[in-house]
Amino acid sequence: MARTMLDEDEPMSIKEFTRSKYYHDGLWELFRGELIAMSPARAGHDAIVNRLSYFMQDALEKAGKACVVSGPNTAVLVEDDSFVMPDIIVSCDHTRVDKNGRYRICPELVVEVLSPATRNYCLGEKRQLYKDGGVSEYWIADIENKMIIVENFDLNKEMRYYSGDVAVSGIHDCFNFPVDDVMTDPFLFI
Repeated sequence: MARTMLDEDEPMSIKEFTRSKYYHDGLWELFRGELIAMSPARAGHDAIVNRLSYFMQDALEKAGKACVVSGPNTAVLVEDDSFVMPDIIVSCDHTRVDKNGRYRICPELVVEVLSPATRNYCLGEKRQLYKDGGVSEYWIADIENKMIIVENFDLNKEMRYYSGDVAVSGIHDCFNFPVDDVMTDPFLFI
């Protein structure tokens, strides 16, 4: 992950960003007017995203909830100066999506899978952006420490789940996934 400002004096607007080459190549986020270059995902990262997306969608369907689980290329516009693409989005409120298929209001649940390049960004600034933007619950899959952090912003509560634990959501009672099932993949710990 690298940061860049095209013009030190002027942050980029959402409108400028969505019309730029950075938006169209899909490897950039806009954070408070500043361009953030995202690193390509590793195999283990994608394995967790795919597995957790499947678990979440399956649980919602079995619970009879009309919610959508979206993947890493779904755009979320946060505030007036930030455009991010979380690894997983869960939304049960379809009015949050605009006519261009972008979330104008933050989805209720966001998941980020940490990578060495984005670790500090996801645990710091991006976490705060989600909190300020109205996300109710933030899940962080930490490959390095083999844990899942579930932070419920509405209740100001953080839970850490390790190997042998079952990660539980505070907003979707059907979300209860064994950490070992999420983190099991031959590519994760190479």
